[in-house]
Amino acid sequence: MTAYTRALILASALTVFASCASSEQSKVDATASEYPAEEMLVELGNPDRAKSRLQADPDARSGYAMVADPADKPGAGVIWGRLTYTQPPGAGQKELYHQSPGKIRCTFRLKVADNTIDKPVVSISASIDGGELKKDGWKMWTIVSASHQLKGTDFAAPDVYQEFSLDLLKGEQGYGNLNVSTTGLTKVAFDGLTVQQISRLDMAELLESLDPPVRPAGLTLGGEPFLVHETHGMYMKLWRMRQAMDRLPELLRAGAKWEQSYLNVHPMHNTLSGYPSKWEDLYCHRAVVLNNVPASAVTVVGTMMLKEYVQDGGCLVMMGDTHSLSLRMLSGGWDSSLLAPLLPVTLPSDLVYGGGPLTMVPQTESLRQADLDWSSAPYTLYCHKAIVNPEAEVLVAAGEVPLVVQRKVGKGRIVVLLCAVLGEKMPDATGVPFWEWKDWPTLMAAVLAGDQAEAR
Repeated sequence: MTAYTRALILASALTVFASCASSEQSKVDATASEYPAEEMLVELGNPDRAKSRLQADPDARSGYAMVADPADKPGAGVIWGRLTYTQPPGAGQKELYHQSPGKIRCTFRLKVADNTIDKPVVSISASIDGGELKKDGWKMWTIVSASHQLKGTDFAAPDVYQEFSLDLLKGEQGYGNLNVSTTGLTKVAFDGLTVQQISRLDMAELLESLDPPVRPAGLTLGGEPFLVHETHGMYMKLWRMRQAMDRLPELLRAGAKWEQSYLNVHPMHNTLSGYPSKWEDLYCHRAVVLNNVPASAVTVVGTMMLKEYVQDGGCLVMMGDTHSLSLRMLSGGWDSSLLAPLLPVTLPSDLVYGGGPLTMVPQTESLRQADLDWSSAPYTLYCHKAIVNPEAEVLVAAGEVPLVVQRKVGKGRIVVLLCAVLGEKMPDATGVPFWEWKDWPTLMAAVLAGDQAEAR
């Protein structure tokens, strides 16, 4: 499978239009030129040749076309069909736009032998599977399947390739099923597709296209025991949150439980198997740890629920590193999520090398008084350079570089770890990498507990 055959992450809206523009066509985003177009061409090794006749064609872009000729094979039928998944970054593509929800234009190139027939001679169609947007909602874009029948008279000339397009609105998840079929009235040739994202949905538009679960009335947070959920992202074990459970304050430790979900990366979507996606399941937890997973894995609906969870008293801990606080849509995306306004920091740059060991130093009296051996000089080599928001509190820093930052939000709080478990131990450095520091689990226990032990 070529990179282009994995060309789309599609969602759940479809507006059909021919290449002849009309006033009803949706406006193209002013930044559409920044999205690269990609081609899915009919090629010699094309797997669809069993469905129709693969023929050499000097006018086709690849030199080959899928041809349905009633003189050779009478009757209607499929010329070409393909499932499409991920749109990978093309040459020069800005990753900011990769996988961002929005409209994708899929342009088919076809030609017919007889353009005088005033009846449908070929149809192009698309359907969406696995998407999360509304099936029948408030706008045309929530249609999940459509087809456009082309008459012979829709073609300007015989035996000349012409373009016809479908617009598909994608969300965070889903894949498309695209097809070309002939009615058997004339010879039809198809040489491939061109696909380009032409606009993006802002967060308000995306939310309006979803059917989020309704929060049950009277739902309260927490209770017994002290339950923590951790997502299993890259380098998860090195953060040692599981060991932190054994070092919780005594009042919280009795009966405390830890559970986790697993990140599944798939061309159709990223998912967290075992993540508490229902309101009741989420609110059972006293803390949720997002260990190095992208926002797309939690989904927009999950992020919306987390926002309310924190405001109602929950604790959210977010690891830095490669797949969480990254500014890239595919890897991180939290900076543009619904949680972004509540985070204790803003991130003007991505993960960077600190220029050498950045030794961790406690910034609060409670951490200075805690049973932690700071003389071991725990350090990080990489960090996310961040600007601390005025409402936030730096818990741990290396000089002027914040490394653990907390912000109280409503009744709860969000803690962001800006360090990263990257790099090899430096033999000449004083100290120890923080993930090997014997008291790192104790520090994480203090982060999880916050002031909850005292509140009890």
